[in-house]
Amino acid sequence: MRFVNKGEPPKGAMYLACDNGYRGVGCARHGVRYDELEAAILDNCEHLRPDQVLRNPDEQDAACHAIRQRLAGRDAELEDMEQRAANLLDQIERTTDAGIRDRYETRLRQLGGQKADLERQRADDETELRRTERNLKSFKKWQRDLDALRQALADGDPEVRMRCAAHLRQFIDRIEVFAVGATKSEPTPTPRPHGQGAR
Repeated sequence: MRFVNKGEPPKGAMYLACDNGYRGVGCARHGVRYDELEAAILDNCEHLRPDQVLRNPDEQDAACHAIRQRLAGRDAELEDMEQRAANLLDQIERTTDAGIRDRYETRLRQLGGQKADLERQRADDETELRRTERNLKSFKKWQRDLDALRQALADGDPEVRMRCAAHLRQFIDRIEVFAVGATKSEPTPTPRPHGQGAR
C-alpha cells in the first residue's frame, strides 16, 4: 500500500491506498485513514508489548531483564558443575589409589551440595520472574503503555515508529485492507490458530 499525506487536519489527513489503484492496475483508488487503521491494529493485537517499543522501559521491565540475565548465569554454572561432576566420576573410575579416590568422592559430594543450592536459587529466581512478569502484564499498565505508545507515534518519532514496526512483525504476517469490503473474487483470509500470527 502507498502512504498518502493530504495535508493537516481538519481538511487533510494521512491515508493508505492500494498502490495498484494509483497505477491503474486492477484495483480502485480507495483510501483508508491511516490513523484509524493504526488504532485498529494497536487495539486488537493481544501480543503487543508497548514496553518493548518505548524508549524508556519501566522498573519492572528492567527487573525482568535482570532476573533473566541471572537465570542465564545460573544455567551456565549448572552446566559447568555437570561437566565437573562427570570429570570427577571419570577420575574415580580410573584411579586405583584408595586415598585419591576418597578425595575425589569428597569433592563430588561437595559439588553435589553446591549444585543443590544453585538449583534452589534458580527455582526462587523463576518464581520471582513469574511474579514480576504478571505485574508487568497487568491490564492497567498495558493500557498506560499503549497510551504512551500512541502518543509517541503521534509525535512522529521515527525511531519509535521503526521499533514498533519491527515489534509488530514478530506476530503479524500481513495485514489485508478492504477499503470498500471484500469482493466475491477475493479469497476470504483463513483464520490462523492462536499464537501463529495475525491477519
